[in-house]
Amino acid sequence: MIIAYQIYDQLTGEYRFIIEPAMRTREWMDNIPNGFVYRCLPMTIANQLGWVIPCPVDFDVVWDGGNSLESTKINLPKGKEFWRSFILSHFGYGIITFSIPYLFRTPPGYGLIVRGATNYFKHGVSPLDGYVETDWIESTFTMNWKITEPNSSVQFKKGDPICMILPYKIADLENFETKYEMLSNNPELKEAFDRWSVNRGEFLKRKDIQANEWQKDYFKGVNMKGERQNSHLTKLKLRSFEESN
Repeated sequence: MIIAYQIYDQLTGEYRFIIEPAMRTREWMDNIPNGFVYRCLPMTIANQLGWVIPCPVDFDVVWDGGNSLESTKINLPKGKEFWRSFILSHFGYGIITFSIPYLFRTPPGYGLIVRGATNYFKHGVSPLDGYVETDWIESTFTMNWKITEPNSSVQFKKGDPICMILPYKIADLENFETKYEMLSNNPELKEAFDRWSVNRGEFLKRKDIQANEWQKDYFKGVNMKGERQNSHLTKLKLRSFEESN
């Protein structure tokens, strides 16, 4: 279980950072004709790989290129000064800091990868990734974005994903053994790859391919022998954070 302990009682209703399962869709993907990019299953699965925290308010930021806290000017709409304690220039150097008002707790051995939403882009600014050991830490964390273009207005809209969290057992990463090996040393896998390569090449050479025609073996979870993989995923169904009683 992941528990998000809210640390301020007054953050309710519209004055709240919510946490929700990440969506499959992206606006830039929607704008590509015929839904072509949604055929890339690895990308759409990655889009859903965690929970996101949407921006609670519209605002814009301008960085003058300096290193001081004052060099980053955050402009909130009239009547929305409440959010200045949570959206601020905390480090300088053109970094926008979102103070996330939750203390997270994860199972032993699991921490949270804290990053920008997968395959989500903003002009002139880039999210900064972090890893937090939320199985023991007794404090909150921040989500930070680095402005990349001085003297250019960076826009954040209410609902834009500002943070994505993904539980991860980091010890597993250190336990993996790794090596290089020639594909020819695995004849069965090489045969399957060669068959795929030929089929793919022949498909791409065709002059009569229709816009809605594409090879779906990976999407269907079927290997070159026609065997369906039981572990194959085409979408994720993450649970929503439940309200406490």
